[in-house]
Amino acid sequence: MSNKSNKSNKKAYRKEYYQKNKEKLKAYSKERYAELKAKNVNSAVNENQNTPNAGFFTITGDRASSGVDSNNILGQFVSWVYTCCTINGNNVASQNLRLYATTSEGQDTKFLHKNRPITKEFDNYIRNDSSVKSLARIRKAENIVEIIDHPALDLLEQVNPNSNNFESFELTSIYLDMIGDSYWYIPTDKFGVPLSIDVLQSQHMKIVPGKTSANKIKGYLYGKGRDLIKFNNKEIIHFKTPNPLDIYYGRGAAQSVITSINRLNSMDVSEQARLDNMGRPDFVVNYKGKIDSQEINKLEKMWNSTFGGVGKAGKIKVMDEDYNLQTLGFAPKDMEYLSGRVWSLKDIAAAFGIPYSILDTSDTKKATSELANYWYSKNAILPRITRLAEKLTEKLLPMYDDSRRMFFMYDSPIPEDRKSLMEENTRYVQTGIITVNEARLRMGLEALGEEYDIPSSNQTITEDINVDNSDNSDNSDNSDSEENQEEE
Repeated sequence: MSNKSNKSNKKAYRKEYYQKNKEKLKAYSKERYAELKAKNVNSAVNENQNTPNAGFFTITGDRASSGVDSNNILGQFVSWVYTCCTINGNNVASQNLRLYATTSEGQDTKFLHKNRPITKEFDNYIRNDSSVKSLARIRKAENIVEIIDHPALDLLEQVNPNSNNFESFELTSIYLDMIGDSYWYIPTDKFGVPLSIDVLQSQHMKIVPGKTSANKIKGYLYGKGRDLIKFNNKEIIHFKTPNPLDIYYGRGAAQSVITSINRLNSMDVSEQARLDNMGRPDFVVNYKGKIDSQEINKLEKMWNSTFGGVGKAGKIKVMDEDYNLQTLGFAPKDMEYLSGRVWSLKDIAAAFGIPYSILDTSDTKKATSELANYWYSKNAILPRITRLAEKLTEKLLPMYDDSRRMFFMYDSPIPEDRKSLMEENTRYVQTGIITVNEARLRMGLEALGEEYDIPSSNQTITEDINVDNSDNSDNSDNSDSEENQEEE
């Protein structure tokens, strides 16, 4: 009886304790869960992830729509594929991402964070020419300012203790180019504010579709084998490239040109075989008379030891045997794949949005280089950074402010835009149309001192023009009077 009484008392005590400390226990449980998840995120995948170069593989994979298995395609992150990925990654990571905010009719124009106004020209660019012009809040906004001090900007500057801004955006770009998907894990504090950003290994992420809607995602599973970490939708930012074959996963540029990658690999192996004297012997030694197999082996070793290898070209050998040498050359068609290499490389570069002239360093013409850079910036870099900015606006900013008044946007990467704007600013400042500070704001730079808020008009030119006009008018009056005197 006493035991039952004790159990009843303990149960009542636990219930009472839980009711009193329910919020504390929930908070502790949440913090402990976040701590364990952060600890297991890196351990869920083995440390050694150096996937060997698979060489050749068929167009199959773990996802039917992916085109190629993620691990296999990442094994092709070598040679020209590596070059194309790093060129895009470096350019994407080098772009300047800015944060803006809008105010509509009746909204407070005072923001909690430090901001600065934008020029009318840039306001017109945002509303009419930029990628954000389609957003309803942009069209309705009465005013747009740039936020220059915000926790989101601090987070993107130093994403976590091990990675910085450049490394994270570069790696994100590489994953998108290779397999079409990149995942950011965003751990938050008890108030839901982001603490850091972890770029996860995309090849080990699996999407769990929702049951109620075809487009809804229930969550994510990350890791290898049974050691999987579960994430909900709010913890993951999923960047992806378009894929008409799958509504959940993207499709990378490398997956789209797997045939060209395989062809290039085949050519590399074939050439290496020739260099190693395995593709075909350079010549055949025809000895006159009959020799046994042991003698043949002995002679082959002698010839290979004397002339085999790339460092023994040009040597001579005096023989007392009677024999003939038959040279084995390569037919012209055997060497035609040299042009095939160029076409394969062009195909790969085109998939990554890189003009071939950028990879071909032998073409040093300035006009060709400028045109290639313009095309590359407009058709490759601009869409890539637009994709990143809009996804960050959609997923990251609501963690700080759910008013939907802020948005991310990159500076235009197109060289001609900056060049023409610089020339226009210089001309406007020299003629006194705008001030130096106004020109700096148009270029996205901070204003200088108050003395640069005054337009610099060229008074000498103005005075010279006035003097010239007065001289001309005086001369015309004098000439008219002289003519009148002559007539009289």
